[in-house]
Amino acid sequence: MQPEPPGHDRAQAERATHGLVKVVATPRGRVLGATILGPSAGELIQTWALAIPPKIKVGAGAKEREEMKRMADIFRAHVIDVSDNTYTIELTGDGRKLDAFIQALDQGAILETVRTGTSGIGRGNRILRV
Repeated sequence: MQPEPPGHDRAQAERATHGLVKVVATPRGRVLGATILGPSAGELIQTWALAIPPKIKVGAGAKEREEMKRMADIFRAHVIDVSDNTYTIELTGDGRKLDAFIQALDQGAILETVRTGTSGIGRGNRILRV
């Protein structure tokens, strides 16, 4: 039996029959992304965003690669993308674990972080500048 999406009971109570919820997940149930269209989409997307693991892009040249991989292993994180001079690392757990990981890294090595999962992180050397 598949679990019902968050907010499903509210939709039933309000007899809301319009809208769309699309969740992309791995066969093991790890949420990769979600799209919600409808009147309460803004309220519902936050629940799904929390299910997406945070990601950190770090500078990892030839000298730093082994150290970054070792740090990822210590925190049970996964290197999910590799380019010539960056690693993108995915870390699951509570906020304290992510904070500890960030504190353990050289602050100059961190290029980009995504903590909520509501936005993406580019592959390779591309860095989002705001």
